[in-house]
Amino acid sequence: MKIPGEEDGTRPVRLSELSAGEKRTFFSIADHGIKTYTFVTDFPMSNEDLAGTKVYALYLAQIGMNWEVYLNGKLLRSEMPPAPPGKIRNRTMRGVIIPIDSRLLKAGPNIIAYHITGDPTFEDTGFYRSRPYTIDTIQNIEGLRYDPIMIVLLSLYGAVSIFHFVLFLRTPRERFNLYYSLLTATLFFYYSLRTNSIFDIITDSSAIFLLDVSSVILIVPFGASFLDSLFFYQVTRFTKGLWAFSLLMIALLFPFPLPFARDVLYIWQASLPVSLFYILYIIGGQFLTKTREYETIYKLTPFRAGLRALLRSPPGNLLLGGFIVSGCALVEVIDSVTEARGVNAVVYGLFCFVGGVAAILANRIIEVHRKVDLLNRDLSDKLQEIQKTSGMLRNSEEKYRQIIEGSSDMIFTLDDDLRFTSVNRALHRDLGFPEEEVLGSRFFDLLYQGELESGLAVNLVHRRFEEFKRNGKTLGMKIQLKSKYTQEPREFSARFERVQVEDGIQILGKATLVLEDSLLRYFIKERQKYVIGNYLISAEELSQRLVRNVEKYLDPSRVTALRIGLREILINAIEHGNLAITYDEKTRELTTGNYLEFIQARQLDPRFRDRKVVIEYELNTLFVQYTITDEGEGFDWQKLKAEEDIHQQDSHGRGIAVTENAFDELIYSGKGNQVQLIKHFRR
Repeated sequence: MKIPGEEDGTRPVRLSELSAGEKRTFFSIADHGIKTYTFVTDFPMSNEDLAGTKVYALYLAQIGMNWEVYLNGKLLRSEMPPAPPGKIRNRTMRGVIIPIDSRLLKAGPNIIAYHITGDPTFEDTGFYRSRPYTIDTIQNIEGLRYDPIMIVLLSLYGAVSIFHFVLFLRTPRERFNLYYSLLTATLFFYYSLRTNSIFDIITDSSAIFLLDVSSVILIVPFGASFLDSLFFYQVTRFTKGLWAFSLLMIALLFPFPLPFARDVLYIWQASLPVSLFYILYIIGGQFLTKTREYETIYKLTPFRAGLRALLRSPPGNLLLGGFIVSGCALVEVIDSVTEARGVNAVVYGLFCFVGGVAAILANRIIEVHRKVDLLNRDLSDKLQEIQKTSGMLRNSEEKYRQIIEGSSDMIFTLDDDLRFTSVNRALHRDLGFPEEEVLGSRFFDLLYQGELESGLAVNLVHRRFEEFKRNGKTLGMKIQLKSKYTQEPREFSARFERVQVEDGIQILGKATLVLEDSLLRYFIKERQKYVIGNYLISAEELSQRLVRNVEKYLDPSRVTALRIGLREILINAIEHGNLAITYDEKTRELTTGNYLEFIQARQLDPRFRDRKVVIEYELNTLFVQYTITDEGEGFDWQKLKAEEDIHQQDSHGRGIAVTENAFDELIYSGKGNQVQLIKHFRR
């Protein structure tokens, strides 16, 4: 049959598409056997072409499966390796250069013939690519085969893969480094298989084809896993499903004939838009978050905030790169299923994307290393101070006392009854109590108990010390101690440990005055969510954490009021909500002094032990809001509010009133098991 050409000289000649070729149904696993075909064409040569010392060569963009080339009846090259009867050793090749002996050329028509053996239903049998198939001087031909961009890409992918794998080995928790290393390693492997030189290394082209398809299928799930771990710190369900689908596609490649593997590739290509949409969805969500953040921080319009986020934030850079890669991928897929001109648009898109991501991660690493360097310096300073202190302690007791007395922290010792046996001068400086007044008194005498504070906070500290005495482990907590003259609270970070001395075992205490957070001036807003169990100490500790940054917008006295009100509501959610403790039950147990034991029994009760309290917290320049939800049966809060006036003289039952005084809004919803606490900041 005669095969017409195209006007622009680009036309693939695939056996599977010719009218004389055998046809197969999509996803068929039938083996159509091996057939042999001969393709003949001619080209003219003039006497001028043959004059001189020009050396010509034939360049074939692609030819397969097994083949031989003849010029004017003389064999130029044969890729017909021996194989078992009825089988072939696939030698489909790309970028083939065949030098031509000038003695075989003649003036006038020259006949070139291709002897091809292969599966007639497989698209690689014949001339799969549309161009270039040409005869030219060997100098020009070699320029077609040389691809400097591919060399640069392979070098980039290899270096980036090794670098990020080393980073992962140093910081295993940052799994995005592992996924990025595997992604770039896969790209390195994939583009290595796309080079023309790979056919000199791997002689079985079927293996090259299967490895090529397998690697390109793995690129998308590796990319999705990288983004998941970068933004969400875990692999999402969609990506796990994408992994399952990709591995299924790869598993279907190997047991069946090569035409079936090509069908598998088409199915994967059809699913590619869904995967790309998910990747863009992840990046887009983070980009929108950054845009809203820039709107709030810099007071920009949505357009200017979006432009700033696109150019200056990692999600924006990734989104820009993602659009470039997605567009290039669609162009390449369309070319693959239509004209097959060998368009490598993704090569350029991925080059930009990988380089951009590497720059983003490099900046992140530089920032982390800067912080680590500062921490190491601080740690080195601390270690030097400790070593110096240890040496002085070993030298003499006098030097030891000089260090203790010169410390900016309060350092003291307690006996087993928690009475002071020694204190340093820092206690007098920070609290105003002279040494002789403190020695012999109990540690609990210094705890702050304002009129808004309940005795529960002191009881919790008692409980922590009881556990400390039992288990002997180091105890660390934040406490409020009272000042001698103003009776105002001062917050300290305290640490207690048991030490062996000549007289027995004593408790060594160290209390550091909590100063203003140096980073608070940079703070703008935050939003967090906590879920705690039914432990009162959690309410105490969480209430301190939830007001820590409010000091940016309120004075300390109001922050203290917020903390106390917030703690009261948290305790109510635990006691009256999750643990279903009535007012009368609490009154009875407080009177007998067994309330903490009563709480512990309720915490172990199967009816209540698995209940949780959910705290949602939002702080910005305008207000702070807490939403607290328990899993109890709720209550008539309006009736309870009315009853609080009756309990004004009781030791408890005033939580709502205390909270209302501290917050501007106290809103109950549902059945009474959810409350919103809002405090507005007035400039």
